[in-house]
Amino acid sequence: MLLSSIVLAQEYIYRTYDITTAKGLLSNRVSSIYQDDDGFIWLLTQEGIGRFDGHDFKSITKSNSNLRGIPRGHTLIEDAEGLFWFTDGVHVDLVDRRTGKVIPLSEKFKEPLPFSNAILRFWQGAKGGVYIKERYTEAIYFYHPSSGFEALPQFQGALSITVKPEGLWVCYKSGECAKYHDHHGPIAKSFPTLSGVAFSWITNYREGEDWFTYYDGEAQKIIILKVLEQGQEEVFSIPFPYSNTLLRFMVLYDPFIDQLVLNTPFADHTFSIIDLEKRQVVPVRAATQGSDDPFLHTYFIDNRGVHWQQSPRGLRLLKVSKSVFSRYIRHLQTRGLWANQDKLLIQNKYLSFSEPDQIQRIAGPHKIKSVWTDKQDELWVGSDEGIFQLDTTNFEIKQKIAPWQEKSGLWAIARDQDNNWWAGGLFTGLFSKTKTDSLLRPYTKLNGFEQLGSSTILHFLEDGSFIWICTNTGLYLLDQEKGVIRHYFSEAEASEYLPFYDIHFLHKDQADVYWVATKADGLVRFELDENLKVETYRKYTTDDNLSSNILYAILEDRQERLWISTLPVAST
Repeated sequence: MLLSSIVLAQEYIYRTYDITTAKGLLSNRVSSIYQDDDGFIWLLTQEGIGRFDGHDFKSITKSNSNLRGIPRGHTLIEDAEGLFWFTDGVHVDLVDRRTGKVIPLSEKFKEPLPFSNAILRFWQGAKGGVYIKERYTEAIYFYHPSSGFEALPQFQGALSITVKPEGLWVCYKSGECAKYHDHHGPIAKSFPTLSGVAFSWITNYREGEDWFTYYDGEAQKIIILKVLEQGQEEVFSIPFPYSNTLLRFMVLYDPFIDQLVLNTPFADHTFSIIDLEKRQVVPVRAATQGSDDPFLHTYFIDNRGVHWQQSPRGLRLLKVSKSVFSRYIRHLQTRGLWANQDKLLIQNKYLSFSEPDQIQRIAGPHKIKSVWTDKQDELWVGSDEGIFQLDTTNFEIKQKIAPWQEKSGLWAIARDQDNNWWAGGLFTGLFSKTKTDSLLRPYTKLNGFEQLGSSTILHFLEDGSFIWICTNTGLYLLDQEKGVIRHYFSEAEASEYLPFYDIHFLHKDQADVYWVATKADGLVRFELDENLKVETYRKYTTDDNLSSNILYAILEDRQERLWISTLPVAST
């Protein structure tokens, strides 16, 4: 299953995918979603039960089995034997999820049962247990295949039973909720809820703590509270002006982004991130319109972090992840970023340096096209006239290294560990200068890669005995003894294929992974095998919250963060 159609909301990325009857869903109205231990997703509708394996559906319906009616709002409950429990208020059926066989309750249990078939509902118990509430007596029973049926008179009249890792919460008609370590033990904690308020627990959030949420209609707020030993503590409230008395909402915990998520039908935005640390809500208005049926409020997060949400047309799936990119220095177009001692060098039309909270322009050669700084923090620039060394304290010209006589300025310069210079400009091809030569001369050992001879050269990276060359025709690899030996680009064979053609910059990080800043294809990450063949690659674009697909330069800081200069802003 591929999640596509990407929606952005500041720090988060949402990939969406829709499932409808056209794709095999039994009905566009789904009342319950469940994931079994084998990873299959089970979808409960009034037409029956559908099992989704990520590609196809297998369905158990009233027409292809002896399954009887399924009420609206029913929840999928599975016992330790892999049997789903269903009731339509008159009959109880069990469905074996492995075989698809439907087993009437009276066929499964031959001996007389302690309750009638008039069952109001089931709740999921721990370790494959099932809590059963009889309709007319409101008596509560517990069933487990290993121990059979057991009456729980202390739970008589329970409105809800919620099982958590450290125990279970039972809420009663009186408005009081009590926590038990198990259904045999005494009350471990209790608190009175607000009269007439429907609330829901937030499960799996902060181990050992109890959180719940409810809607305050008078204040028109969604309230999130934490249960303490002495009562409740309001942690966060979300203004939500909606007067419909049928308002239903859910707050769930997504461990993949370590945030609470809010799902609200009938709203302009039906999905939001609740960031309790920042005390803010990040809405996703493009998530889905929400269900038009107040009794169908289905929301589920599976074990891969995919959100399953009821929509008018079926189900919408969302994969939420934190953006790997943040944005800095807005409205500054930067062609290059370099570190020099404690300063960040920024190249746009001029060369500037940045210290905390300030950017200062450097006075120096006019029309600077490129910058080179080495491990000794020596600094050179390439201009229309040639290569100059700058003093790193006052940025004044110290000396001219080599003149440049081509019409194009020097758009890329580099000095390797043997003190050879490499240079190039717009459509000039590759130039070089040995330490004994005084001029930059055209490089001739192209070895059949003749296109490099007329390419625009934009950046160099020394990599051991190799020199990487970034051009408008792809990425070339030069062996200083053999000459040019590889050409990586989008029309190459598989071993040299990378999804770009025109590139501006190459960076090799501390983990020996390569990062490419491209002219229009975003950011490309790749790794090579021992034979210099492409082993893996991945492309990041504006779909991943990158500020632009036009990238210029990459710089890695001491915290192993990558700083990327882009068309409108810098990203990290």
